[in-house]
Amino acid sequence: MALRRRPGRRVRQPGGPPRARGLRSRRAPPVPVRRRPSHDARRTPTGHPAAADRQKAARQVAEIHSLAGQSDRAPGITPPLSAPHHTETPTAIFGSVAGNRPGAVSLAHRGVLHLADAPEFARPVLDGLCRPMDSGQIHLAGQGRSVRYPARFTLVLDARPCQCPAGREECGCTPEARRRYRARLALLLSRVAVRAPVEWGDGQARASESSAAVAVRVLAARVRAAHRLADTPWRRNAEVPASDLRTRFPVVPEAAELLRSAVNTGLVTADGLPRLLRVAWTLADLRGADRPQLDDAAGALELWKGANGDGTR
Repeated sequence: MALRRRPGRRVRQPGGPPRARGLRSRRAPPVPVRRRPSHDARRTPTGHPAAADRQKAARQVAEIHSLAGQSDRAPGITPPLSAPHHTETPTAIFGSVAGNRPGAVSLAHRGVLHLADAPEFARPVLDGLCRPMDSGQIHLAGQGRSVRYPARFTLVLDARPCQCPAGREECGCTPEARRRYRARLALLLSRVAVRAPVEWGDGQARASESSAAVAVRVLAARVRAAHRLADTPWRRNAEVPASDLRTRFPVVPEAAELLRSAVNTGLVTADGLPRLLRVAWTLADLRGADRPQLDDAAGALELWKGANGDGTR
């Protein structure tokens, strides 16, 4: 008798073993795959230790801009630049708990915060910037809840010697008025490690080196620092804690003695010493040196003194 096959069904031949309904096929159990732990979890397939950090930072910056309603202005892999005007309110600068919106300070996270005519900002704003510069974040509280926003940035500020308009040849301000004007920045300037005089006029005509050439040297210095810090949680000199600057990454003894004497004479505060050490490391990286020498420490000290030459802040 011929057997007719139905579509989609298997036909058991006469005399064959009975089918076991509801039983799964006896396949070999899967072999567990174990991933070999990486020596550096931050390394990407390309092998660059800082590539993953840049991608993570770009995602974090994009999230901050999205919260602020500026998704279309997210800088991508380019470090952000935030330049608020001195007339903006503290809420616009630091952020809001009620609206769950980060401010200009957080929009500068992983980038640059530029304050033009810095003494013109309200005193609460100037003094309030000290905390994020120390901790790398903004903590806001109100309406029964609190929120933290990241705020690790490079602060760039400029200031005139008095309230007279820039470029004005004659000044009628008294010495006391000039002193009070500069005193508005006293607390904030204690956290500024580099000061440089800027003359009014066309800077392009006096530039001895192009921005492109400077960018190449800065990139090489950043790469050098990243390789040195490859086995640490940090990627930049600015992120290295003060304790590790003394123990894991010390400068040469002559450089350390110069900076200690600056602290002993009151030229540099104890809190300012780690900032000078970071600048000395940056100067060494720009030179391509393996360790800051005496000239690097002296250069950091000169940058700390600024235009006054005496470290007056």
